[in-house]
Amino acid sequence: MAIGDHLFIKYIWGEHHGIDLGDGTVIEYGGKGEARLSVRRVWRDAFLARGPAFVKPYAPGAALPLRETVRLAFARLREQRYDLFNNNCEHLAYWCKTGHHRSPQADGLKGALAVGAVVGLVALAAGAAG
Repeated sequence: MAIGDHLFIKYIWGEHHGIDLGDGTVIEYGGKGEARLSVRRVWRDAFLARGPAFVKPYAPGAALPLRETVRLAFARLREQRYDLFNNNCEHLAYWCKTGHHRSPQADGLKGALAVGAVVGLVALAAGAAG
């Protein structure tokens, strides 16, 4: 694990993402249990202690230069606009690494919720008709 790496922790229910600053710290969107989640700098050991950790691989040319990745991470430090579906830790890490704001994890959750809503509406309609 090195400067500019996109780190992620695997949990049973999903993943947590951050950017390695190369100095023993990681920038993440976190603060569970605090009043508001924020982009913050934490010790890498504390980040890694949460579970199995991995470095997100990027195809050659898909990632920004390492120093730019770190610069972007610092630019968001102390931000407090967390949104599970539209601005979470994975969005932050992907944006810092590529310049693109995305979260495959959130996209999958949104899709699952949409399917659940449609199934629920169909069940309600069937119940009302029957």
